[in-house]
Amino acid sequence: ENLTWVGGKFVINRTSRNLPNLSSIEGLSSLSSVHGDFEIINMPELQDLKSISNLGTVLGTLHLTGDILSLEGLENLRAVGNFNISLDIASFKGLNIKNIKNIEISSCHQLNDLSVLGSSIESDVNDITIQNCKSLYDFSSFVPIVETMTGNWVVNGCGYNPTKYQMLNGESKPQE
Repeated sequence: ENLTWVGGKFVINRTSRNLPNLSSIEGLSSLSSVHGDFEIINMPELQDLKSISNLGTVLGTLHLTGDILSLEGLENLRAVGNFNISLDIASFKGLNIKNIKNIEISSCHQLNDLSVLGSSIESDVNDITIQNCKSLYDFSSFVPIVETMTGNWVVNGCGYNPTKYQMLNGESKPQE
């Protein structure tokens, strides 16, 4: 409970033989910054991230995979180097990330709303990759981000797959 920051990579991974089934990460309630990568991988009993509600900065990659059902608890997260998520969630409700360099969203089969993430970002983004999010059709909240991004826009395997050209020309969602 006294851990407030980590100076390097911090991984919580269920594939480790010595790690018990964790349904909570309450011991991390004081964690406010990770100066490397922060990964929560394959934690089937962990349903939400409420225990890390003080986390404000991840300088490396925030990598979340597994069965987490909600991003609730990440409301204070303001800066992330790379946002890499593969969760079966419907939205990014609870996120308020202002500064982010790269975004990779994959295999979020229920994801149908990018508006929370798209409306919170205030910095220029380098690369955005969104793949295999079958329920995702509307990318309109990402138009301002695409207008200023410096790198690649890659979308495939989604309900709608707009190119960067389409995003910049008013085709951020299917025509009705």
